[in-house]
Amino acid sequence: MAKKKQSGEFQQMAVATDGVILTYDEKQIKVLLIKRRNAPFKGEWALPGGFVGNKETAEECAQREICEETGLKKLTLEQLCTISDPKRDPRGRVLSIVFMGFFRSGKTGPVAGDDATEVEWFSIHKLPKMAFDHSKIIKTGIKGLKNLLNIEGAAFELLAEKFTFSQLQTIYEEVLGAELDKRNFRRRFMNSGIIMPLNEVEKNVPYKPGRYYKLDRRMLKSEPGLMPIF
Repeated sequence: MAKKKQSGEFQQMAVATDGVILTYDEKQIKVLLIKRRNAPFKGEWALPGGFVGNKETAEECAQREICEETGLKKLTLEQLCTISDPKRDPRGRVLSIVFMGFFRSGKTGPVAGDDATEVEWFSIHKLPKMAFDHSKIIKTGIKGLKNLLNIEGAAFELLAEKFTFSQLQTIYEEVLGAELDKRNFRRRFMNSGIIMPLNEVEKNVPYKPGRYYKLDRRMLKSEPGLMPIF
């Protein structure tokens, strides 16, 4: 019979949250990073996050920390994963519950606060040197985003209310890491019935203006299986 562990043999553990907040800007998907004000990793870039308080849930902590460090409030967050490497934090054993959220293009941007000296959007393909294991967390987030694109239509949470097919396709190509045939992409979305054309086109652009479309959220909600699979 295996010997039972005594309570003293278990290492005490702190619980934290980290937020992978994504947006679409300048034809790129970008992630929101803060420059840390305090040690460890003072002056290095990191995901917004912090320790869970005794009287709050993990999601409440994630919302609070994101707001305190970036000024962004009431984001829709999805729990992404839990990171538990015993050596991930030099201060001791820290388990992190990671959340993913989306910041829609066109809204007022973030502002550094609390433990952050700077806040900035970085391309998911051109990340700076980062604190802790946060670069690995972002890679995990991008893998999760691939599923959300097809299951929940996450691309539409990154776009403005009205968008062009070019903008929509760019998001898919950024996440999938591959070029998609324009005609096939357009046909699959138009056949799905979840996109409605608008009587508007782009203005003041140095190329042929693209037509604007919008998502039929009622259709997507009632028939989630209509999302094209790429």
